[in-house]
Amino acid sequence: MNEIIVRYQDLPVSVKSFTLTDENDDYNIYINSNLDTFQQREAYNHELLHIKNNHFYRDTTAAIDEADIKNETV
Repeated sequence: MNEIIVRYQDLPVSVKSFTLTDENDDYNIYINSNLDTFQQREAYNHELLHIKNNHFYRDTTAAIDEADIKNETV
């Protein structure tokens, strides 16, 4: 419960990463395998900010969630 599982997957160029929760309330971070190592790390840290800020359990839009972490760092 509330584990973080990282998965690397071939995603469209426009998608760096995304996170989904599963039936166990674990966080599954999907990172684009086509990114270089630096970009993958940035994408991972970005997703961690969404987890840290509880964006999966509030009723807001993705645009609001993105603005919420714009200037924040892990």
